[in-house]
Amino acid sequence: MITYIVDVECTTFQKGNPHSRKNKPVLVGFRSLEEPSAMIFRPDQVEQMIKLLEVPVRLVGFNIKFDLHWLQRIGVYDPRADHRIWDCQLCDFVLGHQQTPYPSLDSVAAKYGLGSKLDTVRTEYWDKGIDTDQIPVSILSEYLEKDLELTRQVFLKQLEDVPEDKRILISLMNQDLVVLQQMEYYGLYYNSKASLEENDKLKRSISAIESSLLAAFEALGSPIQHSINWNSNDELSCVLYGGTHIIEKKVPIGTYKSGAKCGQPRFKRVEYKLPYDGIVDPIKGTELKKEGYYKTDAPTLAKLKGSKEVKAILSLLKERAEKEKLCGTYLEALPKLIEDMDWDGCLHGQYNQSVAVTGRLSASKPNLQNQPLEAKQFIESRFRDD
Repeated sequence: MITYIVDVECTTFQKGNPHSRKNKPVLVGFRSLEEPSAMIFRPDQVEQMIKLLEVPVRLVGFNIKFDLHWLQRIGVYDPRADHRIWDCQLCDFVLGHQQTPYPSLDSVAAKYGLGSKLDTVRTEYWDKGIDTDQIPVSILSEYLEKDLELTRQVFLKQLEDVPEDKRILISLMNQDLVVLQQMEYYGLYYNSKASLEENDKLKRSISAIESSLLAAFEALGSPIQHSINWNSNDELSCVLYGGTHIIEKKVPIGTYKSGAKCGQPRFKRVEYKLPYDGIVDPIKGTELKKEGYYKTDAPTLAKLKGSKEVKAILSLLKERAEKEKLCGTYLEALPKLIEDMDWDGCLHGQYNQSVAVTGRLSASKPNLQNQPLEAKQFIESRFRDD
């Protein structure tokens, strides 16, 4: 079976995310194990690249899911073909007993004494805000060829290093990678419009809870003396356990008499100290490093003792925190992520094989392994009947 080392250079929006429509491939490189030189293609040279993959081959890369996404996006890679995959990053993670998440090409090459990547593209272009499609082709090609050669040498070293008892494991993980790549590539359609509508409902509910909290503190004879940030541990600690909350306000002190700001109002910062007696005793051991402050997280609030009225406040705080998390982490955050990443309405989360020390699969940006039902209800099939 022919083996090709593969690498893709693309534009850098959102770290070159292959699912972002603003990104585009710039150069694609293939390097045969047997041939002394690399084959560098423009993205429009699809037919020439497809010819390389007309028969089953072994594709080798470093973090190869990234490259497979691009090859599939331009119509070169067909996941249904009987190609074999080898990810040097994943292999190094396994060989290193899962101790180094996301090993880099430079670090793995250094381990084998193979040198390092070329710095020119990063230091002279990317670091200066010049995107990949603006880099001279000769310089980018040299950079790409070096990456291909380093990956080739790492692969050959890994073939020597993999012990018999790890060969089946690494083979299976590389086969899993093909499935995960497809899951990432097609993503999950998320109904952002419906999610944001539900988010607005929850925000109104949160406002109602906050009004109830203000009334409840008032009834206990401990009125809130300022516009409280219920998400602030410091502020919540003061009103629950007692303490002095210090706030700063800008107070007008006249106008500017001259200069560029002539006629505009002048302000000075004034410090106000707001003392609170508190409504409940803190639990021993929940002290924070900041003197006079205590934990106010959900597990801590659940252990607090108090009167019926205090317990009602704690219950409202718990309900508010749960709804705030749904809004900030899911119902509002997921549509924003889709927008920020310039995705096609789908969640293209990452499934990570080279992170957890236990070797288990993890997920990120977003964590699609851990979505609450309130968010899952907006994940819809693109093949439903309308």
